[in-house]
Amino acid sequence: MRNPLHASRRKLAAALALVLAAAVLTAAACERRPSGSLGGSLPALPESLDGFRADAWFLPDDDLLGFVEIPAGPFTMGSDPAVDPRAFENERWSTGQAQGAVDLPAFAIGRYEVTVAQFRAFADASGAAFAPETPRGSPDHPVGAVSWPDALAYCRWLEATLREWSDTPAVLRRWLDAGWRITLPSEAQWEKAARGADGRVYP
Repeated sequence: MRNPLHASRRKLAAALALVLAAAVLTAAACERRPSGSLGGSLPALPESLDGFRADAWFLPDDDLLGFVEIPAGPFTMGSDPAVDPRAFENERWSTGQAQGAVDLPAFAIGRYEVTVAQFRAFADASGAAFAPETPRGSPDHPVGAVSWPDALAYCRWLEATLREWSDTPAVLRRWLDAGWRITLPSEAQWEKAARGADGRVYP
């Protein structure tokens, strides 16, 4: 097994996308229950939601429940201000170098952000309560105001649930049986999935 990938340096604003990756390991401290506070409540789950499976915790209604495989191989990480004038200084590969090559093993990432309905399904199943500002809005909107430990708790719950579910798609089951884990993406994984392997500024 390869060494764990470096922790993300970016904010976790878009990091609720889920990653299945054999190379991504999570510290034992991240295995704790959600940190939610008493008194929080979430919007009720709908009976159905277009494009999502109510029988599968409102995951996307496609062959891999919303996951997309990213092939192994190198990509160029970091932003070059000469190519992308809107690049921030903290998007550089290092202080002396705008971009660098990173070689990643294969992984899969959620095509969409985790929705309010998906997070509500987790909250209902786990019995956790969350702060009032946590998931608000339409069931098919991205969930917001979720702490890092709670996001990891969602990932752990989804992994355990998919391992036990008899209808887990064969490809997902094969990945899980091979030791892949559901967790949050590293910065490198998120950037490769978003940027691609051919140096694009945007997908």
